[in-house]
Amino acid sequence: MYHRILVPLDGSTFAERALPLATALARSSGATLYLVHAHAPLIVLGPGPYALRGMATIDSENDGKRRASERAYLERLGSEVARSGGLRVNVAMVDWPIPEALCDYVARADIDLVVMTTHGRGGIERLWLGSVADAFVRHSHVPVLLVCPHDGMVDVDATHPIRNILVPLDGSPLSKQIVEPAFMLATQTVARLRLIQVVEPVTTAIYDPLAYGSEAARQATDERISEAGFWLAGIAAPLRARGAEVETAVLTDPLPARAILEYAQQHAADVIAMATHGRGGVARLLIGSVADKVLRGADIPVLLLRPIGHERELQGTPEPVEEAAMS
Repeated sequence: MYHRILVPLDGSTFAERALPLATALARSSGATLYLVHAHAPLIVLGPGPYALRGMATIDSENDGKRRASERAYLERLGSEVARSGGLRVNVAMVDWPIPEALCDYVARADIDLVVMTTHGRGGIERLWLGSVADAFVRHSHVPVLLVCPHDGMVDVDATHPIRNILVPLDGSPLSKQIVEPAFMLATQTVARLRLIQVVEPVTTAIYDPLAYGSEAARQATDERISEAGFWLAGIAAPLRARGAEVETAVLTDPLPARAILEYAQQHAADVIAMATHGRGGVARLLIGSVADKVLRGADIPVLLLRPIGHERELQGTPEPVEEAAMS
């Protein structure tokens, strides 16, 4: 289960739309909720007593007032969430730039799940690509549950039942790293796991059409389907032994993202969980990947994980963070 859940906030109602799902998950496991606001310094141009004409500088007086206002907002919201949900809530301010500040805080506070909306400060209409959510997923190895910020009032007491979690895999060890985070979410919500793999059908162009024809292509596709089914069964067995309800399915489609979205709709998936890489490995950009296309097309939360590759990542010693507990 997840025990330390973080929700990044920017002062907007859109960002707050991640709170109902985050609080529901926190209640289900007794987790501590962390509300974090990123402060952007107020920059002005000269002239000024300590700035050359045209040179950017920080407006210390007004920046301090805005920081105090943001802190008051965060503490007020934290108190409301703590009282209404009966939760342990910590609040903290971090300084820009993001996503570095958020990644730092996640490491320092030992966060095991981040829940956030898929917009940046530009609002709901801003493209996900290039937003804070995209940048954070690229830099963090902590699971990120991305929520579509639908219209309506933010109700932190609202229930968000999760009964079916769809886990698309591609047959690679890196894609398999999403299985454990999905299992943890399923355990926390008593949900069923649906493991699927989309096999792209073999085309006759691969073979000499005079010698093999379409029959060879069909046989090759069938072999891929059989291998995928065997691989999925090997993943499902230990999950069932740990008490999870697991189903598996192999799909054939030349467009994996389309197949995933259609399957999610047909089987009433409540969450889609997947790694953010393609077969090219962890260094491949999210842009244009199956994960990105699924996120763009999904109207349900998507749990993303940037898998850890074989490379070693050196991390410095984290510094203390400024936070306060709400009760």
